[in-house]
Amino acid sequence: MPNKFKLTLAGFVMLSLTACGGGGSSSTYTSTISGKVIDGYIDGAEVCLDLNANYLCDDGEPNGRSGSGGSYSFTYTGDIPPGTQVLAEVPAGAIDEDRGTVAKSYNLMTPAESPGVVTPLTTLVSAEILSSGKTLTVTEAETSVKLSLNLVSTDTILENDFVESEDTELQGTAEVIATALAASKYAIDNDDGRAEDFTASETAKAAVEFVKTQVLPLIETYNTNEEEALDIAKYVDEEVTSLVKGKINNIVAGTNSGDGEALDLVEVFESGTLMNLYESNVKADTDDNGVVDAEVKGIVGELIYTPDGNETDATKFDEFFRAILPRGGDQDETPSKWLTVFEEDGQDYTLLNNQWILEKEIPNRSIKLKENCALLYNDDELIYEYCFLSKDVSGKAMGDIIPDFCINSKGEEYNGCDINTKLPEGSIAYDFTLAVPDDVENGGVYKLWFDDWDGYIGGDSNQSIDNFIEVYGTLDRHGSVGDECNTTFKVHSYDDKTGKGEMEWFDTSSLDCSSIYSDSHIFDAEGEIQPFEVVEFGDTKILKAKTSKVFRANNPDERLTAHVFAKTKNSNGLEGIFGGKVLEAGYRQTVPFSGDTAVGIFASRILIDTAFKQISFPAFPYPDLMK
Repeated sequence: MPNKFKLTLAGFVMLSLTACGGGGSSSTYTSTISGKVIDGYIDGAEVCLDLNANYLCDDGEPNGRSGSGGSYSFTYTGDIPPGTQVLAEVPAGAIDEDRGTVAKSYNLMTPAESPGVVTPLTTLVSAEILSSGKTLTVTEAETSVKLSLNLVSTDTILENDFVESEDTELQGTAEVIATALAASKYAIDNDDGRAEDFTASETAKAAVEFVKTQVLPLIETYNTNEEEALDIAKYVDEEVTSLVKGKINNIVAGTNSGDGEALDLVEVFESGTLMNLYESNVKADTDDNGVVDAEVKGIVGELIYTPDGNETDATKFDEFFRAILPRGGDQDETPSKWLTVFEEDGQDYTLLNNQWILEKEIPNRSIKLKENCALLYNDDELIYEYCFLSKDVSGKAMGDIIPDFCINSKGEEYNGCDINTKLPEGSIAYDFTLAVPDDVENGGVYKLWFDDWDGYIGGDSNQSIDNFIEVYGTLDRHGSVGDECNTTFKVHSYDDKTGKGEMEWFDTSSLDCSSIYSDSHIFDAEGEIQPFEVVEFGDTKILKAKTSKVFRANNPDERLTAHVFAKTKNSNGLEGIFGGKVLEAGYRQTVPFSGDTAVGIFASRILIDTAFKQISFPAFPYPDLMK
């Protein structure tokens, strides 16, 4: 919902307050805004109110310069618009009192209503607010960033001087983010290809956005490689620079698409003009006989169409129309036709009314449209918000918006595809955010993966969480999670009176699911210790474990805020203890438009149809009612 916050002077650290004006009928207040710029304390940063949100300190914007201890202050007269950020430009040559002379420039931010510290961590909070179109409150943005960084709920980001408190863990994370911000900005600024014409504002914004969306999921990867890298800063700099180079076309596409604006989803959803395009492996019907007969790799097109949707009543949630265009290893060959996509058997379990229910069996799934968000309900419980910001890219060159669409797997251009083709009127790109509401039941959306194995204690007659804890604790057994069992766990300790304990996590990414049980030496060294608790919702008992750093490093694409283990049935109807995840209240995952189908893009039918026509691929098979 729109941010109704109006900043008051009480939100600042005020060193002076001066009232002026005549007649006693009105007053203009001048306030002093002050704080510290921190990676280590930064001496020599220009700090300002970024009133036009262009990620630069412009002439005329209130500003000051940080000095010893990172301290800065400046004055401002008047009301500050909601969503305004305090910006710190850290130039090459500034002094980081912990790490020495700054080699590459970068920008830091913090919300103007929390100016006490400007750090790499607060920069992520500011970026979350700005990428939402300033619809997020500061509290909502901070909660989202904390979940992304795997911080506990009692940790704070805003107003947190982690140098003064000697919080070495936050200091380490902040240093990685600062290095990534500098590396991203430098790599984009020095690109001699598509990004060479970027303005200073575009470069600064693209660098922050890139770190928030592309680097943040890899933070644990960088942190856990410290022993391998003699100089962690050098390691992060090299890795992020390489990552930027590999994504430069998508960075440019995201920048060229412009800033997103809130829109009326009712009109978009009821007209059936919104498409989702992504690469995936799905089950499909290859001979059009209505029967699943193969798993197909290719581009999935999803038509989002809710003709009865409105802002006051919830309407039945039907699965969106999906089809896949097979596109295997020989991507230079033109596929012949789109195939019907079928849902996976079973899908996942969702905790609903304190019971595990398969998603396809939920009796009442509905959507309600509110402003630029679609609200998804399971049996009248709001569980997800899907929010969109629109970007009109009509008239722009196709190569500037979806730069790699003309290129096949061999790096060759499809015959007849012209990257300079101007996109027709009605070409819209969308930024997309999935959010879990703050007031969601049970404090999060709980899911268990629907499996065909017998579970973690299969074959045992006692399928319970208590027995699971005993088996993986006192009996010294270990279980695995992640792709190819790349992360292994044991129960380290448990107090049945408090229902709380600790899990020990091990990196088994160099092994596979079969060999980890024979290579017991991996448990000779101490693993990573993280807390867990046993929670009960009605008669449903769940072990909820904080996500380990090693798991996040090994599985950067798997978004979850905690692991869960609970009893349910497998695909054969047998009870067992199975694993899953929870996305906690306040969780957000933003997918800004980048033109990259590997990540997934939301765009108008007109834009998608134009792109497929350019590469001579078959048109998407819209249902008859949509033609």
